[in-house]
Order: sequence, then C-alpha cells, then structure tokens
Amino acid sequence: MKTIKKIWSILLVCGLILVPTISVSAAEQEPEKVEVSFFNENGEEVSVSEEIADSFMEQLDVDKEVNIVSDKNLRASCTHIPCNQVKTTLYGHAKVSPTECWVYTKRVIMCKCCGAALKSLSDWQFAYSHAPH
Repeated sequence: MKTIKKIWSILLVCGLILVPTISVSAAEQEPEKVEVSFFNENGEEVSVSEEIADSFMEQLDVDKEVNIVSDKNLRASCTHIPCNQVKTTLYGHAKVSPTECWVYTKRVIMCKCCGAALKSLSDWQFAYSHAPH
C-alpha cells in the first residue's frame, strides 16, 4: 500500500511540474497567418482595390500566409465620380504575432461615397509597431 501511495505521489508531482510547462509553450507559438486590415484616418475599416492589397502583401515580406480579415468589399454600385474622391492616408495594419502589430501608411485616393481606397499615390511606409488590442 505504501508503494502505491509513493508512486501516486511521484506521478502527481511530475504532473504538476509538466502541465504548466506544456501550456506555456503552446501559448508562445506564433500564429500561422498574418492578419491584415485597412483603416482610414478616422480609424474606420475600409475596402481597398486589389492593386493596393497586393502591394501591401509585397511590402510585408513575411514567411507566413497573409490573410485579409476585412469584411469590407468594393461596392459595385458606386461609380466613384471624381467630385467624391479625396486624397488621404490609408493605414495597413498587420498582426504579425500574438505580441506585435505593424502599421504602414500610404497616400491614396479614396471615394467619399463608398469609403473605398481606389488608387495609390505613394509607396507603403512603415509607421510604427504596437501590442495587439
């Protein structure tokens, strides 16, 4: 009986030591995908043209799959007439790890009617990094 209690005690101690180590290492793994979204100067999520999205993917240069998480799409019914277009700054936000996000900026022409970034006026520039919210 004493031998069985000793074995259970040893297994219990080993379990208490190993379980936290396993859960910590699982939490430290980086995501397999980089999550990307685009925002205007007011912090509102916007849709972007395929050209702008592709140029952002090239700028990131990461060894992970890049996934645009925006649910905004270019509105097909909008004609993007010139009087509704403005020059503004577009923010590309990439969550590259559980602890870091990279933010890039780009000057673009946006449609005030539908809020879509239509045309690039500059290259992407790294602005800053921050902890994810």
